[in-house]
Amino acid sequence: MVENDSVPGYVDRAKELQATGMTRGVAVSTAMLEERIARWPPEWGNELQILIYGDFQPPPSSLHFPELKITIEPGVVKNSPIRTAICVVKGRVEVSEKSIKGIVDASSRCDTLLGLLAVIDWGNSGNGWWCHLTHEPMGGVSTAIEQNVLERAIKVYDKLDPRVKRKVASALYWMREPRRMTLESYSNDVLRAYAGYWNAFECLVETVSIARPRRRPTKEEKQAKIDQFLADHGGRLTPADVVELNRTIAVGAHLAVLSETVETGVGNTNTSAVAPASNFSRSSVMTA
Repeated sequence: MVENDSVPGYVDRAKELQATGMTRGVAVSTAMLEERIARWPPEWGNELQILIYGDFQPPPSSLHFPELKITIEPGVVKNSPIRTAICVVKGRVEVSEKSIKGIVDASSRCDTLLGLLAVIDWGNSGNGWWCHLTHEPMGGVSTAIEQNVLERAIKVYDKLDPRVKRKVASALYWMREPRRMTLESYSNDVLRAYAGYWNAFECLVETVSIARPRRRPTKEEKQAKIDQFLADHGGRLTPADVVELNRTIAVGAHLAVLSETVETGVGNTNTSAVAPASNFSRSSVMTA
């Protein structure tokens, strides 16, 4: 955790990074990481000291992997920030330089070691690593459970068409399931959450297809679009034009349906919260 007296430093640095084109979130994280690297513990020397955790047995003696420049120490670490793993051990990772570049290289070697361990174990047990210098401070949001707020949401959900309701239920599952608890925030869940939110979005796109079935253009309508497209391009098409033409014919009616759905709501419930208007492919909708 960065102390209060250093907050102005990393805030100013984050603004500098934003000026180079970084997004605010990336700029702040980068500035905070630089701040922590600047406070590298002297006793670490040229080694990044980490905790390795997972469902494995602690090694009886020190393990050294020269190719990856990683050492795993024997014995179990107690009273660590890792609350859910069966075993936690200490590790040391050599760094080429005390910089973001050096940290990224060391992190990659840690990921390689634990990835190989997972493969050798056929993926039957989980593992990970953590370091207060490289990982964001642990934290989360404490949500109040309020009768009125939940009851209003339940009433809206209960009015949905049964077919739409099933997809919305799946979307709710994918919104909830990937997120870890606050005391598990030592383990990054960004990728899990992203995949879950994408699946939730796909489920909501399915609700649009159910509530407002896509009207397929007739052959005459398709031919009219082709004729108009050719006229607009002087009767000569490039490969890119062909792709654009196919896309125009395939999604034109669908986009109109999506737009109408957003304006009128889904399932006659006087709400449009479950109707995102965007043309994404519905490749593999996963349901709970």
